[in-house]
Amino acid sequence: MERVGVVGAGLMGSEIALVFALAGHEVLLADRGTAEVAAGLERLRKVLEKGVSRGFYNGADADHMLSFKRKATRRGCNLLLKHAT
Repeated sequence: MERVGVVGAGLMGSEIALVFALAGHEVLLADRGTAEVAAGLERLRKVLEKGVSRGFYNGADADHMLSFKRKATRRGCNLLLKHAT
């Protein structure tokens, strides 16, 4: 498993973080402040809830995928993606 850092928790950054989490990577998510990261995680929570209700994932998978770390630094990341403006 690789550690992937995503800078930018907006629509695009959070969705990219979700794709890496679905692939089994540890994801570190960061933005300018904790409010932006919280909003991105809430958006992903809704996406995952919809996926669980449609049978794409089970609840345990969804909980694991939302266990993003809230700060990303280059240190320790195998890949760092910037999706911030």
